[in-house]
Amino acid sequence: HLTDEEMVALGWKAADGTIPPAVQAMFKTPEQGASTSVWCATDPRLSDRGGVYCENCDIAPLATEESQRWEHVRAWACDDDRAERLWEIS
Repeated sequence: HLTDEEMVALGWKAADGTIPPAVQAMFKTPEQGASTSVWCATDPRLSDRGGVYCENCDIAPLATEESQRWEHVRAWACDDDRAERLWEIS
């Protein structure tokens, strides 16, 4: 959660409280935000699969150097050796 002052400082909100159109385009509606979770819970292709990362109503592809930092799954997040090490230390 960010305060109004923090959102203004970050450029996400104007001082008068309006959200600039460019910022609005970056965010999803509540329905859009929930759609991937609903898809994951109901798509038969995932009924016997676990441990996959999903985005935008699909299984997320591995990120490339061209990927935006908020999209796709990073290779380190799918690294079995790192997962095993984390399991051991936690």
